[in-house]
Amino acid sequence: MTYVLLVLLTSVCGGLLTWGLQKKQRMLHYPFLSGAVFAGWVLPQLLGLSANPDNFPHEALDKTIFMTLLCVGSCYIGHYLNKKPFSKFHWSFNRKRLLIAATLLSLGGSYFFYRVSALADETAGLWTGIITIFVFLSSLLSIGLALSLAIHIRQPSRWSTVIIIFDVAFYLHRIIFWGRRRFLVELVLMIGLALWFRYRKLPPRLMVIAALIAGALWINSIGDYRAAVMSDTPGKVNAINQIDFVGNLQNLLTEGGHEMANATYNIAAFDSRGNFDLGVSHWNRFVHLYIPGQLIGFDTKESIKIQINDSASELFYHEAHTGSTATGISDSFQSFWYFGAIKFLIISYIMRSFFRAANQGHFLAQVLLMLVFPGSLEAITHNTDRFFMLWPRLIVFLGPAILYSKVKC
Repeated sequence: MTYVLLVLLTSVCGGLLTWGLQKKQRMLHYPFLSGAVFAGWVLPQLLGLSANPDNFPHEALDKTIFMTLLCVGSCYIGHYLNKKPFSKFHWSFNRKRLLIAATLLSLGGSYFFYRVSALADETAGLWTGIITIFVFLSSLLSIGLALSLAIHIRQPSRWSTVIIIFDVAFYLHRIIFWGRRRFLVELVLMIGLALWFRYRKLPPRLMVIAALIAGALWINSIGDYRAAVMSDTPGKVNAINQIDFVGNLQNLLTEGGHEMANATYNIAAFDSRGNFDLGVSHWNRFVHLYIPGQLIGFDTKESIKIQINDSASELFYHEAHTGSTATGISDSFQSFWYFGAIKFLIISYIMRSFFRAANQGHFLAQVLLMLVFPGSLEAITHNTDRFFMLWPRLIVFLGPAILYSKVKC
């Protein structure tokens, strides 16, 4: 049964990629890009895990593959079901005020980017306390970049160009010297969307295919890359050149990965116990991100969270590998059993609505699409909170800039 499910999953992922490559515009749609993540990151791990199915509880791997199938299918169904573009807040904006807002957001974000860099060495990778607040506030820079790009594609100017170059420099630092996948994906998507909205042009299909293959190789070797660039020893370039990108992918295909192993144990545990959280995990994440323990006290903060047991640890003594994630596939199942795939249907439906509006010149839709697209893909690799918990932050940080720049009738 495992191999039948894997063949089905491979076929569905291949179908989404083929669908996206048929028309250039589709290469910026959520089903295509999510299909690339499932095909290049999830599928290799599942193929590797399938070589040793006895390492997991009975039928656990089959349940995980089936849940993955439902999530992949939901990414297309949500896109297909949406028939109307986002039509709210289709306002006119004062260009000068937008540029002022983008400048202030970029300067504020750059300060916290710098502070994170300065504190990172002191914390030795254990990020708690003040550095997590700085990481949170550094997202101001992303909002400033999205605003400046949306302004620039309408009417290029030196002012917007300077903001874009300034912001991109910080992104390149995180990508090159820290090996941060999110910043690479976010930067590529922002620029790709801006070019599409301005010129209606995208790279040739063969170049996109080559980029997806290169991305799969790089992402699955990110641990080695980070170890090379963040090492204190000389010879970083040689260390990067010695990374066996193909070999790392081959190991993944034969041994599997930590993330989908975590998902497999979690799915087996929650299916066995039936103690689904019904979405409560999103409330806990909201409390974690947006209610400061420094103000109300950390004990009080923990007390307003709703306890969710670590069923995988309690039942199977499984401990997640440090730095690994549980995946959005797992947290969707944890919430609503197999019906949890509806989370990806909702994400895809929203993304389609914003893309339709952005394609018609809706300024706010263009900005929002640039900002939430990375989170929609991290909903697969990390957890669905990466998408759903973005919105309070955007309301707090982007909202004032939009209201300040809105032209009053």
